[in-house]
Amino acid sequence: MTALLASKIQIPAHAESWISRENMASVQEEAIRSDVLFISAPEGYGKTAFLAHWTKNLDENIAWLTVDETDNHSLCFFRYIVYAVYSACALLPQDRLQRELANANRRELNAMWDLYKQAGSRLEKPVRLVIDDFHHINNPELLEMIQYFVVAMPESLKICFASRSLAPISLTLWHSLFTVTEVRAEHLQLTSNDIYKMQHPKQQYVRKEFAQTEEPDAVLLKNAACRYLQQGDIVRAITHALKGKAYPLAAALMTNYGEQMIRNRHTLAFAAWCYEFEEAGIPLTLDLQLLFAFSLVAEHKAEEADRVTNQMTAENNRKEWNAFTGRVKSAAYDYFLVRSYITIIKMGGVTEVGQWLQKGFNLNAGQSSKFYLLPLQFNKDEPILWRTPVGRHKKTDRLESPSFCQTKYSYGSNKLSVTGYYHGIQAETWYVNGYLKEAGQAQEAALLLAHHYQDPGLLIPMYILRCKLYLAKGETAKAHETVKNALSYAPDSFWRKFLHACQALIYLKEQHVQLAEEILSKTENAVDENCEKHSFISLVRARMLLENSSQEAALEAVRRVKLDAQKEAQVLTFIEAAILESVCYARSGSWEQMARALQEAMTCSKEYGYTQLFAEEDCMEAMLKEYAKVRKQRGDIDWSGVPSFYVERLVQATQRTAPLTDLLTAREQEVFSQLTSGEPDHKIAKSLSLTEGMLRIHLTSICEKLNVKSRTEAMLKAYKAK
Repeated sequence: MTALLASKIQIPAHAESWISRENMASVQEEAIRSDVLFISAPEGYGKTAFLAHWTKNLDENIAWLTVDETDNHSLCFFRYIVYAVYSACALLPQDRLQRELANANRRELNAMWDLYKQAGSRLEKPVRLVIDDFHHINNPELLEMIQYFVVAMPESLKICFASRSLAPISLTLWHSLFTVTEVRAEHLQLTSNDIYKMQHPKQQYVRKEFAQTEEPDAVLLKNAACRYLQQGDIVRAITHALKGKAYPLAAALMTNYGEQMIRNRHTLAFAAWCYEFEEAGIPLTLDLQLLFAFSLVAEHKAEEADRVTNQMTAENNRKEWNAFTGRVKSAAYDYFLVRSYITIIKMGGVTEVGQWLQKGFNLNAGQSSKFYLLPLQFNKDEPILWRTPVGRHKKTDRLESPSFCQTKYSYGSNKLSVTGYYHGIQAETWYVNGYLKEAGQAQEAALLLAHHYQDPGLLIPMYILRCKLYLAKGETAKAHETVKNALSYAPDSFWRKFLHACQALIYLKEQHVQLAEEILSKTENAVDENCEKHSFISLVRARMLLENSSQEAALEAVRRVKLDAQKEAQVLTFIEAAILESVCYARSGSWEQMARALQEAMTCSKEYGYTQLFAEEDCMEAMLKEYAKVRKQRGDIDWSGVPSFYVERLVQATQRTAPLTDLLTAREQEVFSQLTSGEPDHKIAKSLSLTEGMLRIHLTSICEKLNVKSRTEAMLKAYKAK
């Protein structure tokens, strides 16, 4: 007889410890209507507290199940599912329910579940099943059973999962059948507004919390800090300790839980706490100063982090610092790690510093370092890594050959967060230089680490790059699918607007101008004005204006972007804008102006050897021919800034497209070659010893791969291929 633990189906008493998050406001409304809610975030983000608080206010029967490692057997797991649901609905007395479930086999469990499904439609309230700590479930067979358990769940049941990791099963099937809401760490993370409200509660809130008492405020706040500590709410515990001026308590909590706070991305709050110590004139220990510096780096306050680290090793602190490094083995390495990150944010050069950090990984420095594997978001607001400080390159840098680079900089199992950015920068570098295969490999490596750390600053640029790689191969359907996947990971509207702009770009490539216009409208009226005016979005909007025959408006938009890029020393953006400017002139037949704009773009790009930015334009081959004509005709203009060999290299790059037949299988190539014969399907099928049905299957596949909609369009491409 297997005893069932009643404690596993009890709703935890965390509802009162939930801190309202502004990012969760819209999510909560959506979650109420959803059939499936999946919450994934690291430890300490308040998943359980949110669910306990949220479900408390629902007019539903709440069936709660907290799972652990012992629940990986399917029979055990589903016993508890039935136990939780039956208990929530009071379908059987507890004693009888325990007895019936204790030794229930699969057939008996199915019978009990069928009984619930029949009774569910007659219940006054629907049931919402919450499965907490779902990350403990790792049995592949059980996970597959859960997948189809959800698919077959009755209308009277809704289900919620809370996990420390991403869903171990694909949610695609559920998305196709139900309304599914996904909540990630970004939604649960406290914003600066949340922290401010928490640190400056209204006076009536304090009276409500500690009503009718004559104790001094400081004592009340210290007691509150202890209470929150017991509840596991470290953020509120430290906040109340500082409000009550209990600095020793706050310092102890910050020292003990600082690493956890940073891992859970509470860096803004941690830095604010450290500033409170400074304002009070209370010196921080060297442990806390290191954490303070790391938090400042995480918030991209490099100058402040520089100040803190310099202060730690100043001459008057030398004795204390030497004693500290002797006592704490990781201190010296952590210090230089922070200094390395400061260098990256202030000066760029992730490649050079990344190689130095890799040496530390190879020497197993990560095993003795506190900070080595702590996540750091190096990009807060750019859709292209090259526009960030980490993407800055010196003109003296040279791109090494792909094979040499792969052997020299193989990162293996390194999970250092900066490694993801290193791969991302490499991917974008390969791309603009025309090495598409190598760019794809580096992009995949970067995307793995971006997902590992749930870092939108790396995720979004890598998904956008993946779209560009698909567009370079003419695979627009895959590019659309990539944007769709990326949108499910975009944490907020700021990042989603860049993806919408990317989606509009794909539609423009397909000549679907109206669809592009509809999608691009989603980037307008942005909450963040900087996002709406971002060069990435502005250039896509300029392309749309050009397709709508609004050449002057397109030129005006492009010139603004070019001017801003020049002021900000954004070389890539300047080149992109100059290329698009030349396209605008080419559309109107203004060949000399086109040649001048192209000359301007090539003058900048030749120093770096970029080719792909030119190859992205479908009309570039013809434009380069016209450029050569103008250059020959107008000998009075100084063209010496662009050597002839570089122009020839660009001509080759625009012609270096794979033959259409490379996309097809051997059999499909045979069918494709027969399309120009003009013979009807039954004769082509007979000549190739195929049935007409099989021929139609091959034709459908050919149309998909060549991105055409009909047999006629495929025939036209076959003629061109000849």
